[in-house]
Amino acid sequence: MDIDDTDLRSQLKAVAQLFRQGKEAAGNQHLVVLIDTIEKEQRTLTQQQTEQLNNILKVLFAAQQRRDILFVADIIEYEITKLFTTL
Repeated sequence: MDIDDTDLRSQLKAVAQLFRQGKEAAGNQHLVVLIDTIEKEQRTLTQQQTEQLNNILKVLFAAQQRRDILFVADIIEYEITKLFTTL
């Protein structure tokens, strides 16, 4: 699956799908690249949205440490995607 050439929302959904399919290693690899993209896109967010994103990422990383990959997928697909959909 090549997710590097698609828009941010599509990338988010693709990474979430990897986690849902149990492809944790691939999901984590793509998540690293995706975090770089999110950092670049973060410049378009308001201060409130940036704070919200930071809180969401804290929850995401905590879920990742617990290896709760379904929760990781939900956070990526629903919370982060929703934040960037409102732009």
